Amino acid sequence: MRRLKQIRLEVDKTADALGKPIDNGIKETVVFLNALGITTTGSCEGHMKNGLPWPWVDIEDPDQPEEQFEDQNKIFEEFAKKNGLKAEKLKRGEPLDVWLSAHKTARKNPETAAYRDWTKKNEEIVRKVKDLLKEYYNTKEVEDSKRLTVNGTRLESKRETDDDPDISSEIREDYNKALPQKQAEMAAFTKFLEGKYQQERDE
Repeated sequence: MRRLKQIRLEVDKTADALGKPIDNGIKETVVFLNALGITTTGSCEGHMKNGLPWPWVDIEDPDQPEEQFEDQNKIFEEFAKKNGLKAEKLKRGEPLDVWLSAHKTARKNPETAAYRDWTKKNEEIVRKVKDLLKEYYNTKEVEDSKRLTVNGTRLESKRETDDDPDISSEIREDYNKALPQKQAEMAAFTKFLEGKYQQERDE
C-alpha cells in the first residue's frame, strides 16, 4: 500500500504543459497502470467541448530522446534562423507549417540509436497493455464500439472514424453522445487493473 500511496502522490503532482492536473475521471487509470509497471506520459478523461471526446492514456517510456533523427536539432535551428523564429518554439510545433517542413527534412536522416532504444521500450509497454486488454475482454462481452484499444502508444476508446472531431461538429456530436459510455468502459477496465494489482501484491 505504501507503493500505491507514493504513486498517487506523484500522479497528484503531475500537470500538463499548461499546468493543469490530471483529470479526476482518468486519474485512477493512470495510478493502476503505473502500479503495474506501465509508465504513462499523458491522459484525458474526454471532454465534450475541447480536446478529444473520449478517454485516453499515453503509455510510453517517459524518457523520450530529444532527437528522433540524426542532426534534428541542427536542422530545426537552421529552419528557425531562416524564418526569423526561435528554435525552441519551432521545436514545439509553432508555426506548424514551418515545423512540418523542418520535420520532413529531418526525417530523411536515420533515427538516432537513443530513439530506437526508446521505441523498443515502448513496444514492450504496448505489449503489456494489449495482453491486459485481451485478458479483460475474455471475461466480459462488450459491444465493439465501446471497446478500448491501443492505437500506437495510446490506450483509448475505439474510434469510429479517423477524422479529427474538432474539425467536424457532426462527428463531435456523435462522440459526445457516446462519451459517458466510453468513460464507463475505461472505469471498468480500471477496476480490472486494480484487481490485477491486488493479485500481484498478494502473490
